[in-house]
Amino acid sequence: MKYICFTNNNLIASSLDRLDSVDTIYIDLEKLNKSERQGHTNSWISNHTYEDILNIRNNVKSSLLGVRIDPVNLNTVKQINRVIKNGADVIMLPMFYSLEEVKKVISIINNRVFLDLLFETPQSLEIIDLIPKNSIRKIHFGINDLSLAFSYSSMFRCLFSDKLEFAASKAYQREFEFGLGGVGPLGSKPINPELLLAKMISLKANRVILSRSFLKEIDLTDFISAKKSAEIKLNELINVERNLFVLDNEEIKNKIELLKKFV
Repeated sequence: MKYICFTNNNLIASSLDRLDSVDTIYIDLEKLNKSERQGHTNSWISNHTYEDILNIRNNVKSSLLGVRIDPVNLNTVKQINRVIKNGADVIMLPMFYSLEEVKKVISIINNRVFLDLLFETPQSLEIIDLIPKNSIRKIHFGINDLSLAFSYSSMFRCLFSDKLEFAASKAYQREFEFGLGGVGPLGSKPINPELLLAKMISLKANRVILSRSFLKEIDLTDFISAKKSAEIKLNELINVERNLFVLDNEEIKNKIELLKKFV
């Protein structure tokens, strides 16, 4: 499993950057319509800026530096050009509905950086067969916005959506590297990360977001403390993952059934 995160904190970025299992650190510039969609939930609305790209760029050397931009709008060309100028390696496109939006962003980027797709709408799940694979680096399924679209009371209920499971199977068949949702540190409540990882593994996902609760566990006293605590916390998740891979299908199924009771 590869781990990704969203942060504009230099200590967090530099401590995670040096860990082999972390392959992308993102700045989050998505703000357009996000408050309208998620303002009634406890979801985090980013305060990241273009200047954060420049700042974090100096601390991300081993991983790639990604930027989540706004959904396609009249400002997309300007935003993409500015993000690339500031040093991004990867652009993540959220909240798209159509193949035309994806193709437009591919055209604007014009092979200057990589493109990741964040599937967050029911409509996007329906066009996964049409996505031009050679133009996309990785994909991720955003269960927060999908759960809102499906009117689920819990975003983790989305992990059991027939539409999401079908889209994940299509992604695997097309040999996309994909992830879904996020995971907190070992011991997170109310849902044990082991159960979430079991479900992700069953769906053949190989990427997951380190959640805000995970990042809060990193000791920000200084760089040495941050690096040490980040490595300890991430190794705990990696050990859980390794233990899951040696379980048989019935044992994995039992853990997934337990997860289902929580959602």
